[in-house]
Amino acid sequence: MSKSENVYPVDEIYPKKYTTILSIAGSDPSGGAGIQADLKTFSALGCYGMAVISALTAQNTQGVQDIHSLPSEFVAAQLKSILDDIAVDAVKIGMLERGEIIDQIAAHLTRFKGIIVVDPVMFAKSGDQLIKDDAIEALKQKILPFATVLTPNIHEASRLAGVERIETSEEMEVAAFKLVELGPSAVIIKGSRPRLAGRDCLAIRGASKALWFESEPIVTNNLHGTGCTFSAAITCFLARNKDIVTAIKNAKDYISQAISEGSKYQLGQGRGPVHHFYSCWSPAISFTQEAWWKISHLYRNILDHPFIKEMGEGTLPEQKFDHFIQQDYLFMRDRAKAYCILVSRTVNDEEFRNYLDESGKAISKNADELFRKYNFPNFTDNQLKKGPACTGYTDFMLSKAMCDVTECLVALLPCAILFQKIGEHLKQTGVKSNNPKYQTWIDSYSSLERRREKVDKFICLIEKLVIDQRIKDVCCISFFLTILISSIQSSKSALKLTFTPDEKYYTEGHVVEILCELINPNDHTEASQLWHVDIKSGKRTPIRRTLLHTPPDDSLDIFKQNKNKRLVYVKRNHIRIRQILFEDTSRYECTCPDCEEQLEKKTKELHVMKLIDPKWHIEPGWPIQENAKTTLKCTADDFYPYVSHQILRNHHKIDDDGKATIPNNNTIPQKFSWEATVTPTHEWHNTTLKCTIIEGNHEKHALKILEVIFTPRFIKCEEKQYVNSTRDKSTIVCYYAGNPQPKLLWLRQTDEKHVTSDAGVTIEVTDEHHGKYKSAVTFDRQILTTKEVNYYEQLLADGFIVRLTNNNNEVRESRKINIVSDPNQARTNPFDSLSRATIQNFSTSIILFSFLIIRYI
Repeated sequence: MSKSENVYPVDEIYPKKYTTILSIAGSDPSGGAGIQADLKTFSALGCYGMAVISALTAQNTQGVQDIHSLPSEFVAAQLKSILDDIAVDAVKIGMLERGEIIDQIAAHLTRFKGIIVVDPVMFAKSGDQLIKDDAIEALKQKILPFATVLTPNIHEASRLAGVERIETSEEMEVAAFKLVELGPSAVIIKGSRPRLAGRDCLAIRGASKALWFESEPIVTNNLHGTGCTFSAAITCFLARNKDIVTAIKNAKDYISQAISEGSKYQLGQGRGPVHHFYSCWSPAISFTQEAWWKISHLYRNILDHPFIKEMGEGTLPEQKFDHFIQQDYLFMRDRAKAYCILVSRTVNDEEFRNYLDESGKAISKNADELFRKYNFPNFTDNQLKKGPACTGYTDFMLSKAMCDVTECLVALLPCAILFQKIGEHLKQTGVKSNNPKYQTWIDSYSSLERRREKVDKFICLIEKLVIDQRIKDVCCISFFLTILISSIQSSKSALKLTFTPDEKYYTEGHVVEILCELINPNDHTEASQLWHVDIKSGKRTPIRRTLLHTPPDDSLDIFKQNKNKRLVYVKRNHIRIRQILFEDTSRYECTCPDCEEQLEKKTKELHVMKLIDPKWHIEPGWPIQENAKTTLKCTADDFYPYVSHQILRNHHKIDDDGKATIPNNNTIPQKFSWEATVTPTHEWHNTTLKCTIIEGNHEKHALKILEVIFTPRFIKCEEKQYVNSTRDKSTIVCYYAGNPQPKLLWLRQTDEKHVTSDAGVTIEVTDEHHGKYKSAVTFDRQILTTKEVNYYEQLLADGFIVRLTNNNNEVRESRKINIVSDPNQARTNPFDSLSRATIQNFSTSIILFSFLIIRYI
């Protein structure tokens, strides 16, 4: 037991606290969507659900027949009643049918500080519009700004984002970020079009790119309430303190399983619901039955495969059948070996050991008679080669035999059940083939009584072991059928090139396995070949055992320097690269030079990332001088691979203001540069340059805060400023700029005597950022009046002079300020808010425009 484990008992806390979630939505009397779906989801995921009903509907699995919208005051009364009494952890908002209801909900949301998930229900699955047109704009303006997560489908996202259509992943991502701008912290758009089915796009505020959640589309008509259920599940996981990405991933898993389980039921005559309580309704069934149900869809795929149909019709090419029998022979040999291993490991149960021994001998005998049965020549084992399906299953089966008796028997179970089921299917359909060889095979597996007794005995044995050892994993059957289907998916031969793990970009130090396979070879003489292709030179090298063990002198360095055995030869056309290095970046090809028919080669590139931070270069020098031509340059050397880049100044893109040198894809390592010549103004001072390069799946940044030297100037300094002399305190201000920071001197107009912070006068300078400053002079009337009679009034009446000086105390600008008692008399110098560069540009434009008019006349 580790020291970190807490074994000391703690007292149970009373009272316990529910995770409380409030749903505000419409009612669905059929129970599949709306409030009913939300409450079911909350309960299924361990939360306490509450409801505020916004509308009553007449609907069923076939559609919505009528909607009765409740008075907005009554909806508000429901909401107020809950919020006044119960602490709500999260709110999920569904259908809000009218603008008045939205106004009431929004007014109450201002007092709620928790999680809010908005499912903008506008259309039912049947296509019926559920809310009025005026409610959509109100929803955007008054509800979406409160949302933690917004969960529209494609149709709703298109309507809310104001885009004509969403048909591609790119359009989906653009729409998601448009919706984020409306206020939600995150937006997930649910894919529903054929090209986007099963793909959900998540945009999070502040993120540079979207995240994608993918799942295999489930073919079913039972999809009523999927949107409500998905958003309700997100609310549950957020309320249970999950972050947004984890909450959506968990909710995606939940809705996928709910759809899958719901697809097995029929309710109504239209679109049925999902199964919200799939994890709670499981009846007490046997291990074998549960396993078979979980993979029944794979079995249906096998029954529909052309191999069985063509065999029954007698149209199956004989070389395909011959190859199948050869694989069956090799499989039976290894199955007999597995039984032999199990016999040696079973020492305590004599009856069990005898059963295994008899079964192994029977299988070995059947294997020896197989070729004679189908009039095959006597092949030797060296003449036969296992296909990928046979190899995958037998390797799995034998590995289990060496580890665990029960798991091995479970691994042996699929073929017993599968061939028995196929036999039953063939007998029920009355298949008769006009090919004697095929009919012999059909007759063998249609002899139900003799085989069924053996299969039943085998299943009973496994059930006893499963109960004794509490085995719950059903992966063995699924594994067997999955590899079997993949091996017969096409009657044509094909090449397959696999990277495990399969990643777009790899990190140094990781492990990858590369496998080249020939699927469905026409005969045992055909074989695939794995090639290594150097991206720089294009040199192709066939992968063989000798290449990795004793590489020739003209081989590439990665093979010659393989002294620590980083590159491991697993078996033919199968290598493992340990501790991946950047130098392993290359292309791999899978071909079949011996195949009779020309097969399309498979190609995959192994991209190993080399990451480097970009750098900024500023020329001619630092700091930058105002209005002086300056070169900004961002570079990154010796990295890989380049994906994209972005150049920002204070969050605004300036990519197009310069020229980027993009590296060639075949260059390894790569170099990138972006360069622009600019004429910076004082407004560039203290702004941030950001150079971002996407290197593989990493973002690398370079930040540079600009320092611009510019002469002192007034920004805003009103020549007449209003002061109410009857107030205890009054303030006059002047805004100015400069870098280095200039000095602003306040003087009296009458004698040009300096005004300084003294009794009754306070001068405060505030840094307004980006080289801008504010100088404020505050007068205390009571203190100044005690100095001498009428001193305060006279001080204000005299007025002031402000002088702006540089670091050398040279006066750069000067201005008089007069104090007025009437606020309407105070006015602003119209040129204060304009920079000198702006004024100069304006003057130049006037001169050029005048010249053009004269020329035209």
